[in-house]
Amino acid sequence: MSDLLAKDWKNILGVVYRINSAKSIEELQAEALKSLRCSVPFHQGIFHIFKKCGEQFALYNEPVVVGAKALYLDEFNRKYANAGFFSSGSLINSDEVFRDTDIFPDEERIQTDWYREIYAKQGIHYAMRCQMTRDGLLIGSLDLFRQIHEDDFSDQEVRIVETLSHHLSLKLSQLLDATNHQVPAVSAQGRLGSRYGLTARECDVVFEIASGALDQDVSKKLCITPSTLKKHVHNIYKKMNIRNRTQLYAVVQDMLHATPDRK
Repeated sequence: MSDLLAKDWKNILGVVYRINSAKSIEELQAEALKSLRCSVPFHQGIFHIFKKCGEQFALYNEPVVVGAKALYLDEFNRKYANAGFFSSGSLINSDEVFRDTDIFPDEERIQTDWYREIYAKQGIHYAMRCQMTRDGLLIGSLDLFRQIHEDDFSDQEVRIVETLSHHLSLKLSQLLDATNHQVPAVSAQGRLGSRYGLTARECDVVFEIASGALDQDVSKKLCITPSTLKKHVHNIYKKMNIRNRTQLYAVVQDMLHATPDRK
């Protein structure tokens, strides 16, 4: 693998500084992608954060996208994130950076449903993935994509991301620790997420709001910006088919007083 140049190390130090300056998980996601793009150009970048749920991985919060809009992100996460090629993330027990082409020949990859339904429709062809772990479990994946008319990611670009991967894992772990707090009725939270398709982060927001907390207090406790909170609330209302906090409170109360077998 090629050696890094002085300019590469200068860019890497700049990315490390921005990573370590992040005050929230969402800020880390955005800053990592935006600053990395200067050293490793990409058409679309997505930063997922995961939470182990049984034998599968669920989204901790809404993925952050930089570059071209991810047109079929919800469809991909629903249909393919825990299946086939992508379920290999559950087997990773240390930080790892790789290109799709390193492990999956093009002639096979372009025949898959996920390539035809998700990638080809957006003109995406090449991918490099930085998967972050903690205590042997996957906690995050930073995925970079290029279009079919562009070159695949180079060995040098892989090395740049590898150099950054441990910094990303460490900072993400620290922020997850900082936001790790007790939420009421974990079993009810799980049922709520399953019933309405809420992410773990959206469930956090639901129970904070249902407790009567003010918006500024929710933002502070969950270490998110007011605008991010508004986005979460909008998505929650849409998924739960409700219009206000009174209805949200009623749903949560029903969950809290339901037995585990209640549907």
